[in-house]
Amino acid sequence: MNKTLTNILAIAIAVLAIASSTHAAGFIHPGLLNSKAELDFIKGKIKAGAEPWTSTLNTLKKSSLGNLNWTPRPKAIVDARSNDAGIELDDATAAYTHALLWYFTDDERYARKSVEILNAWSAQLTDHVSDDRQKERAAGWCC
Repeated sequence: MNKTLTNILAIAIAVLAIASSTHAAGFIHPGLLNSKAELDFIKGKIKAGAEPWTSTLNTLKKSSLGNLNWTPRPKAIVDARSNDAGIELDDATAAYTHALLWYFTDDERYARKSVEILNAWSAQLTDHVSDDRQKERAAGWCC
């Protein structure tokens, strides 16, 4: 597993740990992967220069997923029997990475890149196909 992915997973685990302590509050929109409180906690740690948050942010900035030159590769139909699902997952991960980088840095360029990636896919994607229902569900999670 590469170092960038390891660091992203480390942040995800930290966020999930925080989420489990705040879950009793109930559903709060958008209710996706992270709450504002979780993101604010991490942003505060970064602002204070605390580790591992600061070095992980720097790793994300330097990663291909956080590169402002990322070019989305949308498909009209994602065939999970091919590499299409991997391409979709890469773009979804890049969009999420850019959204996190925007929130943690207040750099609007990351927000624009995340929107660009999502808009590219929403303008093209019409279907997911596969012989494997689990792969279809995984592919569907990306969009």
